[in-house]
Amino acid sequence: LLGLINRQGALSGYDLHKEFGDWLKVAWNVDRRQVYYLLHKMEKNGWLEVEVIPQENNPNKKIYHITASGQQALQEWIKTPLGPSAIPFNWMGQLYMGYAVAVSDIAHILRDRCAYLEARIPRGQETLARHESAQASPDEVTPVSISHILRLHHVCT
Repeated sequence: LLGLINRQGALSGYDLHKEFGDWLKVAWNVDRRQVYYLLHKMEKNGWLEVEVIPQENNPNKKIYHITASGQQALQEWIKTPLGPSAIPFNWMGQLYMGYAVAVSDIAHILRDRCAYLEARIPRGQETLARHESAQASPDEVTPVSISHILRLHHVCT
């Protein structure tokens, strides 16, 4: 949310939820209540300032602006290595918001992702061999995801 507000300037909670639906739904599926909860939490942390716009026949509209403290929190999040146990698509969010920091500060994102995928290749190759010989259990990684890992490895090298 901080990255979207930083990128777009100022947004309402409704606009932020719409942005998630339009652009980021693949990586993060957030419902409207979560957006407002997180906005409130970020405001309490001093990362956002709220501008209240009175409206007739509707509740007042709140427009969120990122503060200097919020920009600093965003930059720290982008620069922080997440590791393999993090939410699967957080690395994509960091990369997407990478405009807010120097390129040298986000290079770790791709290096870390490549290292993670490279570490999974031997296991993926073993699972693929079991699938090909029909000895794999149904809960193992599918051949499609294994081939995806191998293609990404090719891109990393």
